[in-house]
Amino acid sequence: MLQNTIDAILVASDDGNIEPLNARAQELFGPGGDPELSNIMRFLLPDSGHSPLQMPPTDRLLTDLGTGVIEVLARTDSGRNIPLEVAISHFSADGRYHYIITLRDISQRKRHETEIQRTMAELERSNSELEQFAYAASHDLQEPLRMVSSYTQLIARRYKDKLDETADEFIHYAVDGTQRMQRMIDDLLTLSRVGRHGKPFQSVPLDSLFDAIIANFRRAGSAPEGNIVRDGPLPTVTGDASQLLLLFQNLVSNGLKYSDPDNGEVRISAQETNQCWKICVTDNGIGIEPQYHATIFEIFKRLHGYGEYAGTGIGLAICKKITDRHGGTITVKSTPGKGSIFCVELPKELPIVITQESM
Repeated sequence: MLQNTIDAILVASDDGNIEPLNARAQELFGPGGDPELSNIMRFLLPDSGHSPLQMPPTDRLLTDLGTGVIEVLARTDSGRNIPLEVAISHFSADGRYHYIITLRDISQRKRHETEIQRTMAELERSNSELEQFAYAASHDLQEPLRMVSSYTQLIARRYKDKLDETADEFIHYAVDGTQRMQRMIDDLLTLSRVGRHGKPFQSVPLDSLFDAIIANFRRAGSAPEGNIVRDGPLPTVTGDASQLLLLFQNLVSNGLKYSDPDNGEVRISAQETNQCWKICVTDNGIGIEPQYHATIFEIFKRLHGYGEYAGTGIGLAICKKITDRHGGTITVKSTPGKGSIFCVELPKELPIVITQESM
């Protein structure tokens, strides 16, 4: 049975003597195998009083010994490198400790890991290039668009009521088109800046943040008294304060936009779980059809025409990107005619990669 296993199995005694138990072990430790591998195994055995050994070459230890997972590199006489996963267990016999060493060839797993890392690096590079393109294109379009917008507005003011109704209509369409394009470019710039120009993470009291959001809507005259309600105190989270403000301001704005101006209501609530804070923004608006729940966070995704509701179709994509940067998730539950619930889950402890990127 030992001879048929693909793993190399050895037995070692507490004096450092190592004996192969199957054919695979003989291949690795025999004449055509790796002469250094026995010394590496002795070094990995718990201290049992045999002669002190030197630390193996650093390129032979593939993992930190303190991680609990031991991986080493074997080199055969033919020059082949074989990554091995090491498992050591012990037993007592005749008043002495003995060790069973199992070595598993993880070459295929390492190749898969390398391929995954290469793919991830390629995706990061591609995303970075797309962000740079979106930023550059949006930024470079600003000046010519401002010129077109300025002259169309000048024509609209100067020739208002001096031309026929058809000409006035055409000018109105031109002015409206340039204004919508300006808003779209502004939102594209905001989207591209989420990953490129984010600020370091810090403690963000959400009560204070929503105070600022409500004040913004009051100043703009877009939220009558009582339209935005908090269900209890909100927590302090870790993140980029300016981006979190933009995230929740977009969600509140959407809730107001798609609700009745007089009776519309947006409620903000928080729920604590073991790993995260779940912040929900609930409205009593027109709701969203189920088939769109998975796609509304895509860029330029609009469910209504410009004549019905203003917007560029980029706002929820910005929310999704901000949430991703914070290591969180954003989801929606909605029933047509009964409103929507957008929930943002923000982790209490940020993943290491998120923490490093936000220093």
